[in-house]
Amino acid sequence: LFRITSLKENRKIVLTGSTGYIGTNLLKILSSLKENIIITKRTSETQYDFYGLDNKIFELNQFRDSEIILIHLATFFSKDNQDIKNIHYANIDFGKDVVNKLNEFNLKKVVYTNTMYCFYDDSQIRNLAYTKSKITFSEFLKNLADEKSFLFEEIFLDNSFGNIDNRPKIIPLIMQAVLSDKENPIKNPDAFINLVHVDRIVERLIISINSETQGSSAFLSSFSFNLKSIYSFLKKYKVSHEIDNNLIIKKRNNYINSYPKIDLKNISLGNLSYDLINELKNYES
Repeated sequence: LFRITSLKENRKIVLTGSTGYIGTNLLKILSSLKENIIITKRTSETQYDFYGLDNKIFELNQFRDSEIILIHLATFFSKDNQDIKNIHYANIDFGKDVVNKLNEFNLKKVVYTNTMYCFYDDSQIRNLAYTKSKITFSEFLKNLADEKSFLFEEIFLDNSFGNIDNRPKIIPLIMQAVLSDKENPIKNPDAFINLVHVDRIVERLIISINSETQGSSAFLSSFSFNLKSIYSFLKKYKVSHEIDNNLIIKKRNNYINSYPKIDLKNISLGNLSYDLINELKNYES
């Protein structure tokens, strides 16, 4: 995995969502930079502070004379529109507050991970309060970046997996069912999903930290994969240790036509069957 070995002495990377799935995987790579990394931590439902990796509060005036790159991963995911208050605070208000505070200093770049839900063929997914909140904050960042002249890079992601994902997501549920000799737990086994290993997403984010690129792009596979076929592939491997790639069924993605161009930055997404088997072994151990 690509790593950052050093940064300019006066550069600070501010990471929101450091306790989330992608955030924890990214922080493992960034932690070697120590005093250059600042994270946000909630102190109450609607309050937060900046902290260094030494677990000491990082006061705002300590950003003076620093060049700041914000990696904004924090998000509240819910498909339930009853959660609209939490969705709005986490996905809009919190982000605005962080950006406005950092913009009082030398905010050089904001990297924001948006959701491919914005481009799902299913209009109900596109119209979720969650999806709309991500779009609203994206528009805020675009407008502020133009006004204040900082770089804004937006990366659209879909489903991620790998490194023992503890979220109640599709791939972990399939892994647990296979290892427990249970039936496929997925309610819609004929569905297709896009999958990218979290290590490649981390690598993509590190490239953003190291570059002065801006604009919007998608980081995802050109194909989506059938859920029933993933279960069947892993089930056969567990029983026979045979890698039957023919079991995995894939097709071209079914997003609406307006989605951003896929830009992998020359990162290989690897072999899905290899990654799935590796992950199954991780769960076994």
